[in-house]
Amino acid sequence: MTTFADAYKEALVCVPRDNPIVETLAIEHPDEPTIYIVKDWEDWTAYLEDAVTEVTFLKGYFALRQPSKNPEGVPELQIALANADGAVGAYLERIKHSETPVEVVFRPYLADDTSGPMTTPPLRLQVKNVNVTLFQAQGRALFARDMKNTMVPTERYLRTRFPGLAG
Repeated sequence: MTTFADAYKEALVCVPRDNPIVETLAIEHPDEPTIYIVKDWEDWTAYLEDAVTEVTFLKGYFALRQPSKNPEGVPELQIALANADGAVGAYLERIKHSETPVEVVFRPYLADDTSGPMTTPPLRLQVKNVNVTLFQAQGRALFARDMKNTMVPTERYLRTRFPGLAG
C-alpha cells in the first residue's frame, strides 16, 4: 500500500530542480477567518483548487511529520506551526472551547504555477490535542473523513430498491 509520504516523495523526485514545490497550509475553523501560511521567507499569492479564489499565504514555518498509526488504527500526522508572532496561538486560544475541530489543509504548488495546487482535492486534516507554547503550536492531525468507519460501498443495495436481488 502506498502511503501519502511515499506518494509525496515520488512527486518530489519528478519535479524539475529549477521549479521547486511551494508548500502551503491553511488553518480553518467556522468561527474565525482562515489563516494561510506558506513555508517560505516571503508572502506568496496563488489560487486555491477552485481556480477562482486567490489568497495570499503569509510567510511562516510548519512541519508535518510522517504518518503513523495510533492505537485506534487511524493514520495521523504530527504537525508543528511556528508561533513566534503569536498569531497561531491567539487563533487557537479563541476557538479552544468550540465543539467544531480545527482543520488544516495542505496544498503543494509548483513555484511557477499559481493557478492551483498540485493535488486536488488537497489533504484535509483535523487537528487534535494541540499544545501551544511561546514559539510553536503542535498537535496530532487526523484525516478529516473517518475512513475507518466509512461504509463501503456507500450506497446500500436493498431489495426494495433493487428487486432483482431477491433470490
